[in-house]
Amino acid sequence: MRNDRLTERGFRSVATHDDARLSLARAEARMAAMRAQVAGVDVRLEKSRLFAPFDALVGARLSDPGQTAAAGQPVLVLFDAGQPRLRVGLPPDLAATLSPGDAVTVRVNGADRPASVVHIRPDLDPGTRSRAVLLALSERAGTDRPQAAFGQTAEFELRQNIDEPGFWAPLAALRKGVRGSWSVMAVEATPAGDQVVPAAVEVIHVEGARVFLRGVLPAGARIVAEAPDRVAPGQIVLALAE
Repeated sequence: MRNDRLTERGFRSVATHDDARLSLARAEARMAAMRAQVAGVDVRLEKSRLFAPFDALVGARLSDPGQTAAAGQPVLVLFDAGQPRLRVGLPPDLAATLSPGDAVTVRVNGADRPASVVHIRPDLDPGTRSRAVLLALSERAGTDRPQAAFGQTAEFELRQNIDEPGFWAPLAALRKGVRGSWSVMAVEATPAGDQVVPAAVEVIHVEGARVFLRGVLPAGARIVAEAPDRVAPGQIVLALAE
């Protein structure tokens, strides 16, 4: 403004006034370029920062500081620092019996732990043909139970009531046959005495030292509970009631 007034009053030449205007324009252009460079640096700094989408712990560093990373390249392995979760694969019919929020029991480090169903995937695993169920482990205050480690396996307990004809027998009563078949030695009352006869059975469920079997046994027959190989079919024995 001062140069404009001096030029109007004849104290400065028009050429000098134009030079001053051009110098100002060049200075403003340089300032604009500097501001653009600073803005570009801010954008690069913002893009160089990685933010975890959840509270996490760094499990492994896959790149060194200052190293150039390509798009999509993993640089860190993160572990969720929140509530521990367990993923189990269940047959579709069993997974359909669960709902988010259901209380269940899992076994970790040899101890039962309460858990709850968080999510049930709607699709099937192409390799196992099972549905993935996500469980959240509950942490009890004041317990000295060790924390479950990432990647650790656990047992998921799911009870079912199935109406199935059959009978319980000691696991030691089973005799292995050919082609994966099973049988027991039954004691049938005959006029000649208690006679041992083989009976084919199908194993339905195993629970500890006992097994649930399905098969056709003679009416009123009993089975040899232990060491069935010590008796032979047709052998006459004396069955003692305990």
